[in-house]
Amino acid sequence: MKKAKLKNFVSVEAGISKSKIEARCSTILNDYYDIEAFQEDYFMIELIANEKQKEKNKEFLLKLGDVVINVSTHLAAIVSQKNVGKIFTNNFIRVRFTNVSLDSGYFLYLFNSYSEVKRQKLREVQGTNASQRIPIKSLEELEIPILPLETQRVIAKAYAQSVQLQKKLKDYGEHLEQMTSLILEENMANFLEE
Repeated sequence: MKKAKLKNFVSVEAGISKSKIEARCSTILNDYYDIEAFQEDYFMIELIANEKQKEKNKEFLLKLGDVVINVSTHLAAIVSQKNVGKIFTNNFIRVRFTNVSLDSGYFLYLFNSYSEVKRQKLREVQGTNASQRIPIKSLEELEIPILPLETQRVIAKAYAQSVQLQKKLKDYGEHLEQMTSLILEENMANFLEE
């Protein structure tokens, strides 16, 4: 299996601080890409064919299919239609694909779940426990396995389905817990009345 550095396939761009955005704009903007938006995108992976992206988005507005990395959780997600046009702040890093030999969905799998990449990320983390970040230079140096594009897409699809199933199971577990609590509390109330 051939391996290569991530920088051969992508460029990474740090977000902008809210204070810098607000200093540039005369109006206050509240449409920031935040943890909630990231969670939505993380669990609803929309696999979008990535093409070579040459232009830089100077306004820090997210586009459909952009890949963002949450700097605090060290996880990546693909921006969905719901979050298009939001401003990504310095809590996120945007990944731009400069080489069509790396599928964005496959990148998500590698970055979020592949054990070798997880070990590399762990070695590169800097900062205190409260704010551990991976420097952009270290991200670019991550070594990833390169497979044929069709194989990457198969892995990406399986990974997306797995994450979506995990979300459904988590939601189901939360609903089951709420229902169980409600039933037990009603029964306790009946016993206490006797």
